[in-house]
Amino acid sequence: MNVKNKLLKPLKKGNQKLPHLNMFHPLSRRFHVLLLIMLGYFVIVYQRTNLGLAMTCMVNSTATETTTSQEQHHTISRSDDNKHCKVVDFNGGTVNNDYGGELEWDSATQAWLFSASFYGSIVSLMPAGIMADRYSPKMLLMCSAIISTACTIVLPYFAENLSFHLVFLSRFLMGVAEGFVLPSINKMVSQWIPTEELSTAASVYTTGNQMAGFFGAPLAAFLCESSYKWPSIFYVCALMGFLWILLWLFTVSDGPSDCKLMKTEERQYLNRKLAIDRSDPDDDIPKKIPYMAMVTSLPLWALLICTFTANMLVVLTQAYLPLFFKQVLFLGTITNGFFSAAPNVSMLIVKFLWSMAMDKLKKHSLSNTAACKISQGFSSVSVGVIFITLAVVADCHTPIISLLLFCAMTMCFSTAISGFYTSLLSLAPLYTGILTSVSMVAGNLGRLITPLSISYFNKTGTMAEWRMVFYFMAFTTLFSGALFLVFGSGSPQAWGIPRSERTLTAENELKQNRRRQRLESHVGSVVLDMLD
Repeated sequence: MNVKNKLLKPLKKGNQKLPHLNMFHPLSRRFHVLLLIMLGYFVIVYQRTNLGLAMTCMVNSTATETTTSQEQHHTISRSDDNKHCKVVDFNGGTVNNDYGGELEWDSATQAWLFSASFYGSIVSLMPAGIMADRYSPKMLLMCSAIISTACTIVLPYFAENLSFHLVFLSRFLMGVAEGFVLPSINKMVSQWIPTEELSTAASVYTTGNQMAGFFGAPLAAFLCESSYKWPSIFYVCALMGFLWILLWLFTVSDGPSDCKLMKTEERQYLNRKLAIDRSDPDDDIPKKIPYMAMVTSLPLWALLICTFTANMLVVLTQAYLPLFFKQVLFLGTITNGFFSAAPNVSMLIVKFLWSMAMDKLKKHSLSNTAACKISQGFSSVSVGVIFITLAVVADCHTPIISLLLFCAMTMCFSTAISGFYTSLLSLAPLYTGILTSVSMVAGNLGRLITPLSISYFNKTGTMAEWRMVFYFMAFTTLFSGALFLVFGSGSPQAWGIPRSERTLTAENELKQNRRRQRLESHVGSVVLDMLD
């Protein structure tokens, strides 16, 4: 009996105490749902990002570089790089660090395939949010996983036997399906998790994105080296998707009221808490949206440009790091996988430590705007300097130094969660949902432009070409950081809060915090998708 009392936390209900299970209790049903969402998020994200390392195994590097040189009517030789790195055959000739791929896709073709899923997500951006509110989020998420899994399993056949146009189509449809993932997850979480647990819940299920990075890359490298070669990467991902779909279908419900396997204490607690959260509608939301004020808001433009730049960096680290490690550092497949995973681990650690430190400082004397500018300024300046350093010192003789620099870059980049992300939550509490949609558009534009920009600079994979990529990334990062330092803000703008709350009484402050918490799961998952 004493053990049971320790496992249950009392919730006051009038003069009575209603016990409930802590969210992290082993028998907590909402925790089980969060874990399944995390696994589903991992599978769907991994099905998209596995192309980063898989591409290094799919493409015949020697053939594509020769073709590119001929098409450009000039000779770009890697012989200097190869001799410098002692990559030679027994006759003293230079060889290319090829992973045994057979597809002759040049850098432009690869860029189109990397960006295909982002084009698809733009198509489904608006319909996804509407459908998530009207239909079962459980079924929407499952349908997204089914489409993504189907596109994953047919990709090797399309690539080997048909044409890259069909590969592009499969990746495009995968992006359309992925556009429904976050809205469905956010709706699901809102129906399972009380307001005060949203931040913790978001940190749990968005870990799936990070798992795709630090588990997915080594797994893809191992499969690429296996006797089944690179197609096995996609088949294993499809198997993961199929198993998760079955688990999700038979064990999860849309909300606590539909759940058959749940402790009575937790059901009573969730029914009461979720009813309270939904009984606080935004009565002050005006019918007219201040579009002109938004368009002319410099703090809003500053955070949108930072969002754009952040997504450029995400695509570089998720999709193109394996290619850089192969072309410039001349790493083997397995080593490439572990090198590609390491920056994700360092990002995870610093992200949480920095956020907790900023929250603690804000409780004392640091203003929200100051915390946002310090975090974003540190992130942008540090990342920009590291990119310049990489351009100067990255070399096949210093792979460990290059890896440490990439880890330091992602660590510094992760502090932006307390920068433009916090600004997005704080700038206009009344219109956070609208600003989130706008920021998603800016983010997708950044993800679309990055493959095209990299393919423009990087034709044959020499360090000279990658140096231009790093300088370009350094410029955009430093520029966005400078704009945020000058124009950024972490304070609510006059057009973004109700008139009745512009005088910040204790009651109004509580109401704003409640609205912010309710939106944090949605906005947080979108931005954490960028930063994780």
